[in-house]
Amino acid sequence: MNRTTTFLATILAILLASCGGHTGFKRSGTGLYYRFHQQNENGEKASQGDEVTVSMRLYTDDTVFLATGRDTLLSDKILLEEPVYPGDIYEALMMMRTGDSATFILDGNDLFLKFFRMQEIPAYAKDSAEVRMDVRLKALLPKAEVEKKMQAEEEQNQIMLEELKQSEPKRIASIVSAINPSAKPRPSGLYYIETRAGRGPAIKEGSAVTLNYVARLADGKIIETSVKEEAIKSGTFDSLFEYTPFSFIMGDKSTVAGWEEGISCMRRGGKAILVVPSSLAYGEEGLEDLIPPYAPVVYEIEILDVK
Repeated sequence: MNRTTTFLATILAILLASCGGHTGFKRSGTGLYYRFHQQNENGEKASQGDEVTVSMRLYTDDTVFLATGRDTLLSDKILLEEPVYPGDIYEALMMMRTGDSATFILDGNDLFLKFFRMQEIPAYAKDSAEVRMDVRLKALLPKAEVEKKMQAEEEQNQIMLEELKQSEPKRIASIVSAINPSAKPRPSGLYYIETRAGRGPAIKEGSAVTLNYVARLADGKIIETSVKEEAIKSGTFDSLFEYTPFSFIMGDKSTVAGWEEGISCMRRGGKAILVVPSSLAYGEEGLEDLIPPYAPVVYEIEILDVK
């Protein structure tokens, strides 16, 4: 090997050692590789607690798996929190100013298991130890303004919750009036409206009960059913859902309180409608995107078997 070849090999080794083999990238003190394509020295520096508006995409060697404007799972507005681990997305964004654009190289294992809190690495990333993130920081809302915004949203949310709470009795009355205007509530507030009498022993704590059901909101929208025909008719059919009779042990508290109270009034072969107030169902929190806060639930129940 001549001197020129030796010199070039030495320079190449130094370059590879300094950038970890990522040509054109710099390395932060935490090991995060980055390359700025555009830098705006007059832009606002992103800091913890700020809300940034970004254009972003994350990808492996052959798969773009998240992108703003394409995937609802990735919002273009990100609240900058304390980094989950050194070299994560938050740290990357806090290296930027408004108007900057850059590419970051993230550790794939840490990103999926620590940042996204997945149970395992997704199939599209199993063969890639790294994930690249292209990002442009478009705008920034300072921490103080974020706190004002969140306070205003919380106040508005409390007003909405109070309105829903106050209007629930009227919604329940409207539901009951459409089913049986003469029906009276039980002491708990539950309306039990029998549509077909059953036979056999009463359903007690410890009974194994099998039934069909349809659950609706006040507007008649089906939120869940064990009856395939009802799902098809209502346009809520889900091919991944198994439409079979539901079985449970009475008293095991696996269902809402109003459900158990109503079913305790029934017998094998019986049918009934339960108008369950939110206090006996999902309360002021509701259930994810399925059931709103302070929402009464209407159950149509048919008891198939009791053991």
